[in-house]
This record gives sequence, C-alpha cells and structure tokens, in this order.
Amino acid sequence: LLRPDGGAHAPGDRERQEVLLALAFFELHLDDRQEQRLRSAAEQAPVGEPRAERIARARQQLQQHEQHRAEAAATNDGDETAQFVVTSFTDDTERHLAQVAAHEAREATRLRIRAVLEAGGPQIVVQPIKDLRTGLAVGGEALSRFTGPPTQGPDRWFSDAASIGMGLDLELSAVRQALAVLRVIPEPYYLSVNVSPAVATSAVLLDLVSAPDVQAERIVLELTEHADVADYDELRTALAPLRALGLRIAVDDAGAGFSSMSHILNLRPDFVKLDMSLVRGIHSDPARRALARGMLIFSGEIGACLIAEGVETAEDLAALRSVGLTHGQGYFLGRPAPIQTAGSLSGPRRLHAVGEPQISASARPI
Repeated sequence: LLRPDGGAHAPGDRERQEVLLALAFFELHLDDRQEQRLRSAAEQAPVGEPRAERIARARQQLQQHEQHRAEAAATNDGDETAQFVVTSFTDDTERHLAQVAAHEAREATRLRIRAVLEAGGPQIVVQPIKDLRTGLAVGGEALSRFTGPPTQGPDRWFSDAASIGMGLDLELSAVRQALAVLRVIPEPYYLSVNVSPAVATSAVLLDLVSAPDVQAERIVLELTEHADVADYDELRTALAPLRALGLRIAVDDAGAGFSSMSHILNLRPDFVKLDMSLVRGIHSDPARRALARGMLIFSGEIGACLIAEGVETAEDLAALRSVGLTHGQGYFLGRPAPIQTAGSLSGPRRLHAVGEPQISASARPI
C-alpha cells in the first residue's frame, strides 16, 4: 500500500492500513460483536488522522477490494476465487490484530514494570517468623507489595516482568529493598528474602550481599518453588560463595510437590518451610500431623530447622506444638507489615512490625 502522497509506508503502516480496511469491510459483512472489536482496535491504532477520515479511506480501499473480487469472478475463477480472496484477507487481518494487541499489551507491561523500577522497586513488608514455644519473633520474611494498577498479587507482577525479559531486574530491585529493611532490623534477627534460581546464580546478588554495610549472616535466601532448576551443580556452585559469607538457605513449600523436595535433597538447606496446605486444619487431621512429624524428623536428620507456614488458628498452633515443631509463621502469629524505623523498634531483642502484638517474653534467635 502507498500513502496518499504516493510515498512508501513506514514499517508498521501496512498493518495499520489493513486494520482500517478490516474495519470498513466488517462493518458491512460481520455481526455487531466482531465489528465493535475491530472498531476498537482501529481507534487505538496510532494513525495520525481524524477517525472520520480513517473510515472514509478504509471504505475507499474496500471499494477497490470489491472491484478486485468482481474482476476475479469475471475471469472464470468465479466465486471460489473471490471467496479465497476474502478468506485470506480475513485471516491475515485477524493475525495482524492479534499481533497489534500482543505488542500493545507487552508495551503496557513494560511501562508499568519500568515505573516500579524507577520508583526503587516494590514496597517491602515483613511477616514475623516466631518461636512457637515463646511467641517471640526470631526473624522475618520479606514480602513484596505493589500498589498497581493493575490490582494483582506479587506473583503475577513477577510473572509479568519475566514474560517481557525484566524478571531479573524486578527481583533484584526487591532484594535491594529488602536489604534496606534489614539495616533497620536490630540484631540478631534475620531476614528471609525470596529469590528465584536465576537471581541466586546472578553475580549481581553476590555483589549486593558482599557490600560492607550488609550483614550477610543475617540473610536467608528462600528459593521460590515457581521456577525449575535445570542444573543443580550450577546452582550449588553459585550458592557456595554466598554461604561462605554466612548466608543461609531455605526451601519453600516443602511437602507440596516434587520440586520442593528435590530442592531439599540437592541443596541441603538450613531451613525447610512446611507448606501451608499441610498446616491448615492440622489439628483435625491425623494424616497431616503424621506428615508434619515425619518432615520434622527428616529436617533434623539433615540439620535443618522446620518452619510451619500458614499458622492461622490457635487450634493449629497447639497441634503443631504437640507434634514438636518449634518455629512458624502465619496470620495468627503476625501479619505482614512495614517495619518501623530503627528508632521506634521496641527493644534490642525484638523484631516488631507495625500492628504486631507486643509479647514480653524473650526468645533465642535461630
């Protein structure tokens, strides 16, 4: 196609012209739902002319298209050739519309992820991890929060970033924010930071935790269960210098699937986190209690501390204590919340998040 001035279209203009042609064509031949969808796509196409003129030009192109159909029918090709032309045009237009929509969606995602990065990364809240014998916190898990739009969970934000090649950048920004939080948490409490295997093997992570003002021995790297590990030898090699600095390793969602158990067997973590699906309702389920007891024995055999996730009722807490678990986290023990400034922390032996109830007993950190 040529522009009205006779010049060649820039890359992408052909697709836009075909969207306009499709609009006019389907206004005449398709139902209202299809017409509305194509009309919306044409209106969003960045064509620098008023909508009325775009429609007029599209109709003119449609007339040319109809003329070609008539000529094809007159040359003995008949309706089959004409139908082939229409079908081919329709298929091409649908593909172009899908490509335009996918491109726009990727650009929208890129813009919102870039906005988060330019703001410094996600907000970090901390959920306390507590000694179940005393009720006091011994550490906390750093969790990312996004203000949006769109309104969606942190997992979706990280997944969206990964889909456009920005997953590593977003994860590392969350790590930087978590390390800033660690600086205001009093010793000796530790902070558990979620990372994917890709971040765990990144040289950038090693640089971040090697900084002079970072107490690496107070960091726990919690390997997320959402990404498969292609090469455990490579991951162990990457974790070796981190562990040499004093970092500890946790494996999340233990007992919920093969991937988490594979992590445990291959990485020999310092912490094993019992999946919340095995914790909820444990007070009324002998099978869950038996599994928790088995995981406790297994963790002890490999030198790891077992932490129960998703402790949300007094009954489940009592059942976990009866099984022998000594550490846990969940809404019943403390909700995720921003950490207060260093000056407002409630004592050198306590991790205190906003909204967390005060407990006067003392706890021995892990």
